[in-house]
Amino acid sequence: MTQATDKKAAVPTAPRRPRSFTTHGIAVTDDYAWLKDENWQEVLRDPSILDKDIRTYLEAENVYTESLLGHTASLQKKLVAEMRGRIKEDDSSVPSPDGPYAYFRRYREGGQHEMYGRMPRDGGESRIVLDGDELARSHEYFRFGGSRHSNDHKLQAWSADTKGSEYFSIHVRDWESGKDLDDLVEETDGAVVWSADCKSFFYVKLDDNHRPMQVWRHRLGTAQADDILIYEEHVSV
Repeated sequence: MTQATDKKAAVPTAPRRPRSFTTHGIAVTDDYAWLKDENWQEVLRDPSILDKDIRTYLEAENVYTESLLGHTASLQKKLVAEMRGRIKEDDSSVPSPDGPYAYFRRYREGGQHEMYGRMPRDGGESRIVLDGDELARSHEYFRFGGSRHSNDHKLQAWSADTKGSEYFSIHVRDWESGKDLDDLVEETDGAVVWSADCKSFFYVKLDDNHRPMQVWRHRLGTAQADDILIYEEHVSV
């Protein structure tokens, strides 16, 4: 027996817990429906409240997977290094001109997340306003949603998901100071559209099933609770 086999964890087996329900007039019995948390919408917002039984089973699956593949860790690193060696890691987008600047997205060698920046069109050094690798350091999970500069080139709205929930929180960064304003808009799809006067922006809010539901306007310097509903999609049942 190999060392990897000796350390193999017991195969996790999900217990059968039959649950019956009717959909479109058809009766269905699902033995594993319990693996979907009844409060899954809230779990997406706060993974720490996941049902204890579900978490225990998922952790057992992870332990089993590690027992099978853990000994390949060095090979995995070697393969990743080889693949990275065949691609251009410091790739960047074609600069997009707008007014006095040309905006771009860029990756650093060895990095995982985008950097957003711009350069003066009449010459001068480029500047990075958002560094995804730096932002990700304080989170176990990080994913950019979107980023868009204001029409007056003073602000950069950006969004990120830091829980793996696919709900994106929108922030606004000041180009001059390089710091975020106090504005925070949560549970969005991540996209932002600035108003013509650059004093507010529009965003889409998701419903509990992660479907685009409403368009809202957020005025800078105000709380999200004061945002104005612009449009709502009504779904017929």
